Amino acid sequence: MKTFAASFFSLFLAVATFAQSDRGTITGAITDSSGALIPGAKITLVNVETDTRSETVSTSTGNYTLPALAVGNYTLKVEHEGFNTYQQTGIHVQVAVTNRIDVVSRFQSRRKRRY
Repeated sequence: MKTFAASFFSLFLAVATFAQSDRGTITGAITDSSGALIPGAKITLVNVETDTRSETVSTSTGNYTLPALAVGNYTLKVEHEGFNTYQQTGIHVQVAVTNRIDVVSRFQSRRKRRY
């Protein structure tokens, strides 16, 4: 019985140690200026030290998640047809931390300039 308990405890410690991660996550929602959710927005995250890119698209509910990101400094860019491109720099990803970055995207101006 002691051998079983010792084996179980050792296995538990191994699993608990393996479960810890050296990664972080960024998540959020994409909305327009009226608060309406924007599905299908292209989200690009770039690690400024390594130039590693992570990309995703906002869900039908306007949400996005970029998991398992290496620790470092990032730039976030959000693009969607009909909206101005949004960019945020200086995002710091830390170990086991989820950063929430909600984005309010502005409609592109459709006015033509007269010269």
